[in-house]
Amino acid sequence: MLNRVLTGATIHADENRAYGALRDDYEVEQINHSADEYERDGVHTNSIESLWALVKRVYMGIHHHGSDKHMQKYLNACVFRINRKKVDTLSRVDDMLNMAMGARLTYKQLVASEAVA
Repeated sequence: MLNRVLTGATIHADENRAYGALRDDYEVEQINHSADEYERDGVHTNSIESLWALVKRVYMGIHHHGSDKHMQKYLNACVFRINRKKVDTLSRVDDMLNMAMGARLTYKQLVASEAVA
């Protein structure tokens, strides 16, 4: 997390004790699901749970097998969908096509043994 999330950011988490180790670098707000607490003053884990549900559906329904090398690309595609869920379909497709302009992934890059950015 230290490499991906700005120090001082607020982390919304469940009651897992492992999140306590983040308190030195982050503001950690925890929800206690085992005590039937699912939201408190705007703190919840619904957003990340929705993302992981989408990732699982995409994995099982489209890819059937995940590659560690391309995992970031799978996750980026899911985040793209989540971030644009309220955008109409044509605008979402237009956004996707604009992002693809100039992007190229050759077969050689696809099958290379190291990760592709």
